[in-house]
Order: sequence, then structure tokens, then C-alpha cells
Amino acid sequence: MGRNWQWSVEHGREQRLKREREAAEQGIAESDVDRAVPLHSHDGTMQSQFAKGWHSVTARDIYQVRHPQLAAISANQPKVAGHIARLRELFKETHP
Repeated sequence: MGRNWQWSVEHGREQRLKREREAAEQGIAESDVDRAVPLHSHDGTMQSQFAKGWHSVTARDIYQVRHPQLAAISANQPKVAGHIARLRELFKETHP
């Protein structure tokens, strides 16, 4: 796969996330976002690669873009869980 093809895949992904972010900022419900693949290139291969990038966006990616503050909290949950477990062990040792 050529560099231009790879760029089209990455650009498709970026454009999809941009559309989702803009829709969230405008208050458009997630179910009402237009997810049709826009025209990127008149070259069929480049358009196909763009579409692959466009469709590679997962529900989790969309959630993180639409709710950046909540995504940051959920990213720290494993750290918090580990900290809570260490505190529980500490209190078990000091208070039977």
C-alpha cells in the first residue's frame, strides 16, 4: 500500500472524528449525525481507502470524542482501582 493510500485511510478517520466532535459541540444527538462517507477523491482507490478509515472509527472512539471529560476519567479507572485495593490491604493490616 502506498503512502498516499495510507494518508487517505488516516484522513478518513480524522474527518469522521472531526464530524462527530463538531456534532457534539453543536448539540446534535449521536443518532442524528450524518455518517455518509463524503467525497474525498475522484480516484476510486483513494476514495476506497478514505472510506476504510471513515468506517474504522469505533463506538468507543466516538464516545471519547463526544465526552472528552468522561473519557479521561474512565481512562484512569484501572489506576484508581489499584489504589483502592492497596488502601484496603493497608487497613486490613492495621485494623483487624
